[in-house]
Amino acid sequence: MSDETKKSNETEIIHELIKSIEYTPKNSGEKVKAQFISLKEPSVKQLSACATLKQAFMRVIAKQQGDSDGSDDEPVDDDSSPMESNIINALYASDTDITVILLSAKELFRDVGLIDGEKKLTVPMLDEMCIEDIEMMTGKYMANFILASVLKDQ
Repeated sequence: MSDETKKSNETEIIHELIKSIEYTPKNSGEKVKAQFISLKEPSVKQLSACATLKQAFMRVIAKQQGDSDGSDDEPVDDDSSPMESNIINALYASDTDITVILLSAKELFRDVGLIDGEKKLTVPMLDEMCIEDIEMMTGKYMANFILASVLKDQ
């Protein structure tokens, strides 16, 4: 993947696949192994899935702030871990139904995701992905678009 492809801007992020999946590129009859997924920022069209993700994120933040009042427990944030890992770990550790979050993210990625930056993600493609890819994509998406939205409000 070229440096230009790896670059993301404020309206798109790139997730390099942990486990490659096969797809047929446009105007080609041959299957190839995908290298990455590009994800665009959400619009009102994705309101339902984004609201579910943002609500879960806000609940985790509120819970962590409530738990940190005078508590000596180790914080969930670990500076050595990527933000997406911290977010997913916090969601798993919370009382939030992670299945609902990941299914909402999967629904969202159908609308905002492109495989290798060129072909729209489909349900069969998403179903082939490994769980870790879906988790990390969800964490990245939340870190880059949901967290940014929350921080703008403050």
